[in-house]
Amino acid sequence: MPVNVFDFAQLLALSTERYLEFVHVPSFSVGIYVLEGGAMDHQKPHAEDEVYCVASGRAKINFESDGDAKSFYVYPGTIIFVPARVHHHSPGTNIGPGTGTYLTIIVSALFVVGLLVLVRLLWRGK
Repeated sequence: MPVNVFDFAQLLALSTERYLEFVHVPSFSVGIYVLEGGAMDHQKPHAEDEVYCVASGRAKINFESDGDAKSFYVYPGTIIFVPARVHHHSPGTNIGPGTGTYLTIIVSALFVVGLLVLVRLLWRGK
């Protein structure tokens, strides 16, 4: 994929699906996830780490890892990191009356492993 610049508002206006992926390269993907007011997310845990940035709306996000359950309220400007294989409803339940919009970045496991190898090599060099 060549260098590109994206207009978030324009991508959102063009989207007719709940999730619009607009970058997909071997190391990661980026998309826009939209939940209407009161809608719930029913995702299953995945093998990739994820980062969400809340662009609009308010939501309650639920995590469960190793028997420990946590809930957080998120709003525009909140950034959420979800480790691979953590059970989550993300962005969870849209508690606002309007639409919740989330920029989603999914990092491939291969990219994470490569990054860890690079960090280890650099660390040994010190």
